[in-house]
Order: sequence, then C-alpha cells, then structure tokens
Amino acid sequence: MKTSDYLKTFEGLQFKQNLQIYAIIISTVLNFILTLAVFSKDTIVTITPSTLLSEAEVSEDWGSTSYIEAWALYMSLGLGNVTPENLAYLKPRINPLLSPRVYQTVSKALESQVSEIKDSHVTLYFEPRHVVREPETGKIFVHGQSVMETTTGQRERDERTYEFEIVVQNYMPSFTHILTYEGPPRTIEYINKKDAEAKNRK
Repeated sequence: MKTSDYLKTFEGLQFKQNLQIYAIIISTVLNFILTLAVFSKDTIVTITPSTLLSEAEVSEDWGSTSYIEAWALYMSLGLGNVTPENLAYLKPRINPLLSPRVYQTVSKALESQVSEIKDSHVTLYFEPRHVVREPETGKIFVHGQSVMETTTGQRERDERTYEFEIVVQNYMPSFTHILTYEGPPRTIEYINKKDAEAKNRK
C-alpha cells in the first residue's frame, strides 16, 4: 500500500495524529529547556574602558582581565594624584569602589596625604608604567614612578607600586585590598627571588 493511501485510512490518520502530538511535546520540552538556559545565564556586557584601548567584558560577578586592569589603573591614578584642590572631586568617585574592609583606611590615608602636601608645599603625582595581574594570587599591580615637585620646580622620582585585589559585584568593581609601597611589584616571583638572595648571603 502506498504511504498516501495508508494515511487516508483510520490507522493512518491515527498515526499522523500521534506524530503531531509527539512533535508538539518535543517542541514544548525544547522551548522549556531554552527558556531555562536563557534565564540562568549571566548577562555579559562588552565595554571599552577609558584607561585601556582593548575591549573588556563584565558580568554580574566576573570581569575580564582588561576590565580588572582598567579599574586598577583608574584607582592608582586617583590615589597617586590627590591634591588639596581635587580631593573633594576624587573622594565621591573613589569611595563607591571601596569595600567596607578598606574604606576607612583609604579615606584616612587620602586625608593624611593631602595634609602632608599642604604642609610641605609640594605637588605629588603618579606616572604608571605597566599593569601586572598575578593569576596565582588574583592581585593586580600598577607599577610606575611617583613624582614629587617642589614650588621651585625641582623634581624627585621614586619607583612606586600600587597593589590591589578586586572582585566584581553587581557589574561594578569592589576593591578589597589596597597597598602602596616603594619599589617593584611584590609578586610571588619577586618574593621568592628575594628569599633566595637572602639565603645565599648567609
């Protein structure tokens, strides 16, 4: 019997109807799975940070390396270029990025730095050279030079590093660790090298 003739019979009509029911069930299940996948996936936003030329991606609780590095560079420029004139401008832009763990410490450090600049009659600014992210610790290091300029125009340069730990919360960075010091980044490699040199001297 031809297929066209079979489909005209009672059994053929039943088979055709069952086939349509199965198709509807499968389609419904697939749509349900697709809906779950869409709602369970975090939204990823692609941006171009002002402090880096490459694109960066950020989701609700994750940021790409370029995103994290851009914010680390932004923070180092803010902290390293505080003056009595721009403190009122910088504080409301820096404070929302600070986690409760470091908020008080950083706020006091900014006030202290401004006070010292006023008393010393100098200008202090930071010139970043490069940004390093250490995968083992999650730390980001912004390394460069801190420049102190007197009223007579004399400049003193020191090697300086800003060390950060940053997490992403609700698409925004939160700085959970901030440290600044003279010298190169204190990476694991640098610390191990210094330890080895100290042992060799003994």
